[in-house]
Amino acid sequence: MLYLHFVLKAPTDVRAFLRLLLLITPGPRVCISLLLLIVILEVTVEQATQGPLRKICTITLYDEKLPNIPPLAKEDGGHGFKPWKQPLKEMQEDVINDLLGCSGEILSPSCSIESNSVTCDCYPENQKRCRVVHIDFSNRQLQGVIPGKIGNLLYLKRLYLNGNNLRGYIPESFKNLDNLLELSLCDNLLEGPIPPFFGQMKSLKSIYLCKNFFNQTIPPQLGFLPSLEYLDLDNNLLSGKIPDELGNIKSLIGLYLVDNQLSDVLPDRLGDLVNLEELHLQNNEFIGPLPLSFKNLNKLTYFNVRGNNLNGAIPDIFEQWQDLRIMNLMGNSFSAPLHGQFSKLKSLTDLHISHLIGGSSSFPDLSGTKILRVLTLRNCSIADRIPIQIWNLSGLKYLNLECY
Repeated sequence: MLYLHFVLKAPTDVRAFLRLLLLITPGPRVCISLLLLIVILEVTVEQATQGPLRKICTITLYDEKLPNIPPLAKEDGGHGFKPWKQPLKEMQEDVINDLLGCSGEILSPSCSIESNSVTCDCYPENQKRCRVVHIDFSNRQLQGVIPGKIGNLLYLKRLYLNGNNLRGYIPESFKNLDNLLELSLCDNLLEGPIPPFFGQMKSLKSIYLCKNFFNQTIPPQLGFLPSLEYLDLDNNLLSGKIPDELGNIKSLIGLYLVDNQLSDVLPDRLGDLVNLEELHLQNNEFIGPLPLSFKNLNKLTYFNVRGNNLNGAIPDIFEQWQDLRIMNLMGNSFSAPLHGQFSKLKSLTDLHISHLIGGSSSFPDLSGTKILRVLTLRNCSIADRIPIQIWNLSGLKYLNLECY
């Protein structure tokens, strides 16, 4: 029996070893298996190894009239790097390799560049060089920390790293990404405070940080983002009050703060979010009444404050919410009685109310809710009969009047 001992330190060593085995191993089946393994290894190595632009960019935006695709930018310099040691091309490719786990001697299972995952744009610099503008490495089982050098991709517009196992903090170098429009880091193991420097990234339109372990308070600096449309901080460990400064973001369409430890009263300034369509505040520790300023949120389609400690009478603020489809007020301590607060919500399909306190209530006026599908009035101490109009709602699919 022949024993061979190899120390395999590089991809070329592995290929040489497999080819040697192919020569000395008898049998067609073994040879076919080894040939297939060589092919797979060649593909993986080509994907993971630094090389020309086509090895990094799965989509390249350039003028097809040009004889050749422009090269990836090679200029010297960059934030935090010595220009005589590391050109920008290496910085960019190092970021890709670091994110995918391709930098070490042992390649990560995620060490490949899939289709549509990296887009490069050659137009910003007049077709002379190309820059990385889009990275989508979502759901790739990525491990480790987010490399700080990602802040050197100065033309990056969209970064999707959601659905991985990334840990640690958001690197401070992110503040260099002046062109970033969309950032998605949801569903990872990230921790620490949400960086206040996000407030300096004026181009941001979407921030998705849900399902992590971010703690401390929501930085008021987020209120300085003039173009922000979506802010998703669901399922973290955030505490304290919602900063008044969020009311500055007139462009905001969706605000998602579910399943945190946020407390104190809901700020009146949220009523200034006149373009808001979705407000998700459930499962926190908010107290006090619903602000009267909320009557200005006339573009809302979804409103959920379930599972807090809100109290006081349910105010008559919904008249202008003509686009509202779903409202959930359950699990609070709102006071009876119910009045006609909901009668003009013509687009309402789902209404949930529970645990009213302070005496009996009449059945709410739902005369204007012609397309209601789901109605929950649980533990509301309603004293009168169910009105005939409820049975005339042809679209009603679910009715819960438990402890009516």
